[in-house]
Amino acid sequence: MLVNPMTNGHRSAVLRASADTVIVNFTADGTTLSPWQFACSNPACVPPFGLAQDPSLSGQVTIDTTKTDGTAFIGLDWVTGSRTWTLSDISIAQSSVWYFPDGQLASFLLQFVTSGWGTNAISPINTAAIFDGTTEMYCNGCVTSSVSEVPLPAVPLPAALPLFATGLGALGLLGWGRKRKAIDA
Repeated sequence: MLVNPMTNGHRSAVLRASADTVIVNFTADGTTLSPWQFACSNPACVPPFGLAQDPSLSGQVTIDTTKTDGTAFIGLDWVTGSRTWTLSDISIAQSSVWYFPDGQLASFLLQFVTSGWGTNAISPINTAAIFDGTTEMYCNGCVTSSVSEVPLPAVPLPAALPLFATGLGALGLLGWGRKRKAIDA
């Protein structure tokens, strides 16, 4: 049996919407699973972007499941202290999505464009890394996640549709009546 690492070892059914889009909610918590670690280029080693020493960070990514490269990411909600990440921050070349043979989402690597020696990344299998140019904060085995389908919006019935159907019916009856008169004459 295939096990989905994104649901902490439990297989979950992800129903495919016709838009082939799923939402992944994730949490990077270095306080309960694996402690946050630091790599610094300065002696103070202050957490990046004004974060606390042991933050619990949550985010959400929306994935187009018809793609496997970095363009699969179509929505992002990820804030790390004073830094809000956007889709334009994603490194398309270094990010990717993996699927099980049955098409179910297995995992992803969301890598951000970074200047310098550090990394900014999220991988629900194991790692979160946050880098501000001088300090990298990372935890291994600290990311948990859950996958849900994107609900398709209801398609509303246009207000004019019943009126249109009535008009077509009236034209049909009118045409049938004229045809009948022409046959009787």
